[in-house]
Amino acid sequence: MQIIKTAKNIVILAFVVSAMPSYASVTFSALKKGHWQGYSSDVSGQSFSSIGESAFSDVSSITSNGRQSVAYELQQAGIRICDIGSATSCKSLSDESALAVRPAWNAQSNELIYVRYQATQTGEDSDLYLHYLESGASKPLILQTGVQDYPDVSSDGRWLAYMSSDTVSLYRGGVQVIRNLWTMDLTTGIAKQITYGNHQDIEPDWSPDVTQLAFASNRSGDFEIWLSDNKGENAKKLTTGPGQKTWPSWSPDGKSIMYTLQHQGRYSLWMIDVDGTNLRQFQPFGKEADVQMKDADWN
Repeated sequence: MQIIKTAKNIVILAFVVSAMPSYASVTFSALKKGHWQGYSSDVSGQSFSSIGESAFSDVSSITSNGRQSVAYELQQAGIRICDIGSATSCKSLSDESALAVRPAWNAQSNELIYVRYQATQTGEDSDLYLHYLESGASKPLILQTGVQDYPDVSSDGRWLAYMSSDTVSLYRGGVQVIRNLWTMDLTTGIAKQITYGNHQDIEPDWSPDVTQLAFASNRSGDFEIWLSDNKGENAKKLTTGPGQKTWPSWSPDGKSIMYTLQHQGRYSLWMIDVDGTNLRQFQPFGKEADVQMKDADWN
């Protein structure tokens, strides 16, 4: 794949490193009363509140900026940015000619990086854009061949991890979609590929100390959660067992990962320590509640 946006044209950003917050909160989607709704909870799961307008359905990726605000994706309706606990403070991030999806906060600049997705009669394409909250303006960050998705910004604001996919033509007319991980140094605009192979590596998430990446991969068969160093090397599988595991999110102390399990047509949230022990289910609505949950972001 080839970068077609040169480094000098890519937005150059500089940030000051700040300490990791002492609290821990989780934002996630839950299927209640027939539709997916966004929720915010403390990490113990003892208290929670809904996010945004309860009439909305099909909440997808959710990302929280500390305890202040949250950005989440509504299927086919773009991105909403809301103050947590207030249904009247929501703003839309939309594009007349494309769909805004997959929001990712930059904690240092309080700006959003998101995916601008377009589908036409000739195919589909997506690029990464930067959105300025104060002005409401957006501009390209990465224009690259293939489909770009799943952006995540490191806690120090310097590094962007994302997935780039390509479609490869096979013998006798078949096609194969290959997805690998890339990183960009936001201070220089230089991007590089960090994972390789004919499998699918998706949904990267930086560790709080920026030394590791968690991601979902089907390199061993079904999608499992994997850990690697920040260069994509020394990868090891963290999860096993039935079902597809996706959407990893690091705990603020760097000791655990929360992820989505899809098994037998149902979604649930689970936590596991980074050494592969202490597997437990996240159940903020109670152990007896029959509530599906997915796509958590742990802050």
